[in-house]
Amino acid sequence: MIKGEFIKGNVPIVKASIASGHTTQETYGEIVAVPTASAFSTMEGITKSVQVLISKSMPFMGISFLTKFDYKAIVDCKNKTVVLKRVLK
Repeated sequence: MIKGEFIKGNVPIVKASIASGHTTQETYGEIVAVPTASAFSTMEGITKSVQVLISKSMPFMGISFLTKFDYKAIVDCKNKTVVLKRVLK
C-alpha cells in the first residue's frame, strides 16, 4: 500500500519519480508539442516500463499507469487521505 496526502486543502497527491522524448497532443483543435519519455517506474519493489508525458503542470498518474501495476486508488475526500492499494489477482 502506498499512502499519499492532500495539498492545498483539496488536491490528492502520491509521490512518484519518472523521465524525455517527443510527441504531439491535440488540445482544443490546436496541435501542441508534448515531450514524452520511455521510463521505468518502481512501485513497492515491482519495476515496469511506462510511457510518460512531460509538461510544466502537476504530474498525474493515470488509470493506465495504475492498471499496469495492478493498483486501485482510494481517495477519501472527507478525511483527506489517498491510498494506492495493490489488487492481487
